[in-house]
Amino acid sequence: MQARERNDKRARILDAAGEVFAERGYFSSTVAEIARAAGVADGTIYLYFKSKDDLLLRLFDEKMTQLLAEAKAALAEERDAPSRLKRFIQLQLLAGGEEPRSGLGAGGRAAAERAVPQVGRSAEARGGVPRPHRPSGQGRTGQGAS
Repeated sequence: MQARERNDKRARILDAAGEVFAERGYFSSTVAEIARAAGVADGTIYLYFKSKDDLLLRLFDEKMTQLLAEAKAALAEERDAPSRLKRFIQLQLLAGGEEPRSGLGAGGRAAAERAVPQVGRSAEARGGVPRPHRPSGQGRTGQGAS
């Protein structure tokens, strides 16, 4: 089997696992359902992954690696700290927004996009220096007022 074909099959299995886990939940999903969704035989899954647990861990690892790379690239495009902070928060609010079952939905994405422009305005007013948040009555050390 060629390396490219092997990588394509592995990617199909990971994509199918993500869909099946999202639809049925991890514990209700079976390897057979994942294999069927990926268009491979049940046993083929075990050529690439030790178990359903291993498949979940690899899926998480690959998605997080992808998200982090995209976030680093997006943040590198921003010119200053307030812009990077604003973009970081936007990325966090919109993370997974492309997935139909993300829970954010179109209304949630719109609300997030409206909220993000508010971030950084107070920092910009202070010359780009963010002020640390402290609960009322808390001093610099986090201790109550004396």
